[in-house]
Amino acid sequence: MPCSIVVFNGTHHNDETVKIFSKHYSNYNTYWEKGTNNFGGVLVAVHRSIPVQKVDIFQHLPNVIVLDIGTAADKFQLATCYSPPNENLPISLFDKILKRNINTVLLGDFNAKHISWSSTIDNHKGRALFNWLATNSLEVVNKFVPTSTRSNGTIDLILAPTHMIAPTSSFCVLPSIGSDHFPVVWTPTAKLHKRDCLYPIKRTYWTLFKLFLVFTFSFWNDMSSKTDDIMHFFSTYERFLALLASRLTYVSYCSAYKPSLPPHIIKLIQQKKMILRLARKTKHPLYITQLKAYSTIIRKEIFAHKRLSWLNYCSTLNAADVKQFWKKARKHFSVTNPPINGFLSNGAVISSPNEMCNLAKSFYEDQFSMHINTTTSIEIEADNVVKQLDVEINKFIPPSPNIRNKDIAKTILSLKNKSSSGIDGVSNKVIKLLPSSHHAFICSSFNYFMSHLCMPSHWKTAKMILLSKNKANIINVNDTRPISLLPCFSKLYEKIFLGHFRQWVNDNGILPDEQTGFRPGHNMAVRLVSIIDQIGQSLTVNTAAAGLFIDFQAAFNQLWFSGLMLKLSRLDCPMYLMAWIKTYLSERSATSYFYSVPSRYSE
Repeated sequence: MPCSIVVFNGTHHNDETVKIFSKHYSNYNTYWEKGTNNFGGVLVAVHRSIPVQKVDIFQHLPNVIVLDIGTAADKFQLATCYSPPNENLPISLFDKILKRNINTVLLGDFNAKHISWSSTIDNHKGRALFNWLATNSLEVVNKFVPTSTRSNGTIDLILAPTHMIAPTSSFCVLPSIGSDHFPVVWTPTAKLHKRDCLYPIKRTYWTLFKLFLVFTFSFWNDMSSKTDDIMHFFSTYERFLALLASRLTYVSYCSAYKPSLPPHIIKLIQQKKMILRLARKTKHPLYITQLKAYSTIIRKEIFAHKRLSWLNYCSTLNAADVKQFWKKARKHFSVTNPPINGFLSNGAVISSPNEMCNLAKSFYEDQFSMHINTTTSIEIEADNVVKQLDVEINKFIPPSPNIRNKDIAKTILSLKNKSSSGIDGVSNKVIKLLPSSHHAFICSSFNYFMSHLCMPSHWKTAKMILLSKNKANIINVNDTRPISLLPCFSKLYEKIFLGHFRQWVNDNGILPDEQTGFRPGHNMAVRLVSIIDQIGQSLTVNTAAAGLFIDFQAAFNQLWFSGLMLKLSRLDCPMYLMAWIKTYLSERSATSYFYSVPSRYSE
């Protein structure tokens, strides 16, 4: 019998048993809490198609789980509790649960007997529960149906609001499957709004994409030569690329991501299912023996298939290509971040996309606030440098280096083949597929931006995606890690400028060889080799090797722009480099996204 929500009470659980349970019921989200005795503990499994959130203020309570089920329109609170026979009912906790949300379904093994719902003698827990129900709007669903195999007592109760116990709702008690309690199945009248269980599979016809760009080259080339507004032209070109890629992308849906198995294993699984049905129906020893044999055969066949697949995969690795090896190996060690389903704020869970966007916007606006000027001597000097730079730029724009077509081609070739995009919708993959003929008007546009110290306004807006730091679905907003996605043409333009800036740094010996990080030939591996070499030299001469290790709790939220200008000025940085950096860093904003819902821009 398929059930959307399954609740277990009085079943001892630990990390290992829950792991095994989740493995067999992979389509369910599993929540559990330990009990206060050897038979205690509760577990709730909710189908992945149903929106669910664990209520934070009731976490880590023994024998109790409280969940929010459904969306804003049909949300209700589901609470389950196991009350051991020698303990009192947690009436005060029940009051807190109902106070949070009156639309609550409370169920569990209460070990409470009363003549109002059980055909047995009352006990003190039953009288306490009866008095509590008299003051609240909950009713017992499964009255006078024994749930214990040892007596006629009804001790596993379902308490629900009146509007959920309509005549059309139904419940039944199933035969025991080995426990001393009968399973109870309840079908309420409320219908949950399920999430779309289908997974999107995108396919873009990139060959057709390239052909269309080849045929439209003359149109864009003529427009670039005739236009007087380069900014508008390039923004239109970006929009065209994004819409073309979207138009040639088709989405199909599948019910689940499943590894493909060879036909002979699928046939064995189908035969096993048929024998399983016969074994359950007839209980014949022959079918039970065949079922065990098929299970063993299938397990060995799947293991052999996985082993062969892995050997075939390893044979594709080239021992001489170290970069390609680590590129493939990295996929097997990467950890995926779960999506953020809600934020914790003042003990409540915020799950509305608009509210989550507003909360993230307020938090990161405070984090990325402007540097507070305390009028120290170095701040006054930095402000004077910025003012002097503004005066010089207003007088005349310093001449900029010329960008060539081969610079465009070389930089595009160095881009990673990623499908992620900023707010413009253009990805690195789209840029790498551009015909070489398009590089000419891209180059002329970039030269215009460089010589006039300008760029399209949307290039300064980042699309901010928040990831969870602690691998949880519901977290505090300060436990998020922002990933900023800039428009890819903006990053292409930035990489070209970085080449000129890096040349000035290297020609003047600004950075020492010991400075590593974000430098070609000076990565972390080089620094580790250098440290090991220094330790080896110290051991050779029998001296100590001192080391200082510093770990910061968080990275710096924002660069002090005026201080950067002061530092570059002290290093005699050319005027055109300082002017470009100042223009690039000014007037930037970001917008965060949750479930495709954007926030307002954060300056």
